Amino acid sequence: EGVTSIGKNTIVACSELKTVTIPSTVTSLSYDCISNCDKLETINYNAKNASGHIYGVIVGCDSNFSVHFGDGVTSIPEGFINRSGIVKIDLSSLITKINRNAFVGCKSLSAITIKNPKCTIINNSNTICSNTVIYGYYNSTAQAYAQKYNRSFCVIGCNEEDLTNHLGGTEIKGAVEATCSREGYTGDTYCKGCGEKLLSGETIPKKEHKYENPVFTWSK
Repeated sequence: EGVTSIGKNTIVACSELKTVTIPSTVTSLSYDCISNCDKLETINYNAKNASGHIYGVIVGCDSNFSVHFGDGVTSIPEGFINRSGIVKIDLSSLITKINRNAFVGCKSLSAITIKNPKCTIINNSNTICSNTVIYGYYNSTAQAYAQKYNRSFCVIGCNEEDLTNHLGGTEIKGAVEATCSREGYTGDTYCKGCGEKLLSGETIPKKEHKYENPVFTWSK
């Protein structure tokens, strides 16, 4: 405690380093302040009002480390984790803002959960890596970000094994009306929240041909 800034190359290539704690008093994080620490296991992040750096604060740490956010942390700084091996991030409802390039270049980051439905996500395609599945609530800012930048999105609360536990309502896709010349299809039922197919439709038999008495008219 008492440290207010962490400068460039403060912690570099520390091959046996497993845990780093960033105290609540830190207000400034420089580029590459923690880099190439390949056995890193845990980041304890307690800085409540720290500014980051667009080119990355934690950079090139290839291990799958976890991040624990302390009480009072509401914002993920700019360039927080860059090109590192982290696989999963869980952001609580207390996080109100994710700044630009927060998780840029993290190709191993398979999932990020954003539990604040109104969390501000800075409007930039690099804020969350393109291969990351975003988990959030239906009609949340997380869903809007995923849709805008073509990211995979799953609704928190949807359960593939429980058809009653899906949020956001359902919709029918692929319905075809039957005619006398072709069969129809009732359509498949999908969850509007997560896009999961819930039920397959059924074939509708062809309609019967309708024959009507001809009507003749004569003209003089």
